[in-house]
Amino acid sequence: TIVNPNPDDLWTEQCLKGLDHKTLIDNVFAMVYEETATAYNHDTGEKLTPAQVKNLENEEGFARENIGMIQFKEAWYMNPGSGQMTKKVLSMVLGMGVYSNLGEFKGNKAIMRIELP
Repeated sequence: TIVNPNPDDLWTEQCLKGLDHKTLIDNVFAMVYEETATAYNHDTGEKLTPAQVKNLENEEGFARENIGMIQFKEAWYMNPGSGQMTKKVLSMVLGMGVYSNLGEFKGNKAIMRIELP
């Protein structure tokens, strides 16, 4: 979760306190447009060109600030001798909040998968 849909959820508010949502999302999209990362349609697995991603951004109802979820696929490495742990993000799925007609948060809908180098 990168946007708290419930301001009464103090735990999530605390967890997201230092997150710069705009910078994070803008950088992800910049990587796609600069072709240092590759976007895929989450439902079909089809590779998306930067132009197709731009078209997605222009669709009614799409707004970067509405991206409220990122699901990461990671490789975790641990050196048992030193206890040092590192992880590498392999890909991420971006999701947008879905709301009822009354404005109640229903959950997140996957938009696209971003593969990182």
